[in-house]
Amino acid sequence: MVGARGVGGRDDAYWMRQALLCAMAAEGRASPNPTVGAVIVKDGVLIAAGATEPYGGRHAERCAIDSVADRAVLRGATIYTTLEPCAHWGKQPPCADLVASCGFARCVSGLRDPDPRVAGVGLERVRAAGTEVGFGPLRNELLAWHLPYLTQRLTGRPLITAMTAAAAALPYRDRLRRQCDVLITGLPTVAPLEPGPWRGVIWWDLNGRTTNLTSDESRDLSAQARALGVPVILVAPRTSSLPNVTHVVPPAGSAAGWLRSYSASAELAAVIGEQPNWLLVDDYPELAGVLAAGHGLDVVHAFDGSRPPAGDLIEITQDELIAEYCAPELLSVLAGTTW
Repeated sequence: MVGARGVGGRDDAYWMRQALLCAMAAEGRASPNPTVGAVIVKDGVLIAAGATEPYGGRHAERCAIDSVADRAVLRGATIYTTLEPCAHWGKQPPCADLVASCGFARCVSGLRDPDPRVAGVGLERVRAAGTEVGFGPLRNELLAWHLPYLTQRLTGRPLITAMTAAAAALPYRDRLRRQCDVLITGLPTVAPLEPGPWRGVIWWDLNGRTTNLTSDESRDLSAQARALGVPVILVAPRTSSLPNVTHVVPPAGSAAGWLRSYSASAELAAVIGEQPNWLLVDDYPELAGVLAAGHGLDVVHAFDGSRPPAGDLIEITQDELIAEYCAPELLSVLAGTTW
């Protein structure tokens, strides 16, 4: 690991924080790609910044580099990226090749990418071009930001989280909802769910409300599903026919185990169009309790001093408003990974 010498009197942690803030401003909408942030610094001055564009668009490093009209300016500069530059062709060319071609003095990455097509290869390509390589600043913060992507790559399934709601925490709740790929809720009751940036919505009928729907109720639910503008999946033991909704009947047994399996399946990916990185249970304490009891939650976001549902979750952060609890299994996966 390169020391935190940084540039211009500001250390690597300072500039990596700027890269992270750049990524956070993009709100995770690159999924299933990671939403990476990148900044370029020369002589202590920020000269460019970028974040990964929505899926299929440019990656953060390319966005930052493309914003510099004269690439000769990049020679001798330092580029900071929240995740190792990719080393493979996908919808975009490899960022590692681009970074290697720019004559940077240093490339500092917050985390290595566990994708086997990258996994150190990106940094090695940059190093081979004569650029000094470092990694490591703000590891915990970057683990938290990239957790949905990392969970998918390290476990083969999406991150599954739940939250308790509180009026004072609504801005944070809204941010989580904007960033997740699939929102899991109960069936709409008084107020319909407003459309959001999700790739899909799961309505989970724990109590069998859909067993004996009236015609009016069926039409109303179907209309609400259509208005969301994304695929809607209904999870229920038995269902009435609901147009605009994909029906899924989970097998008898553990709801937690089934959700983990279904969330990683080609079936869900086919419905929503891409493999998701993050499923969020939105203020549905009954379902959260069922999933936690079956060790089916990775993280719980608890607001205003509320406790997480049953399970062996470990508290990892806490302040006056928000406490975060994480499953030991996921912590073990992260701790056992070499970055």
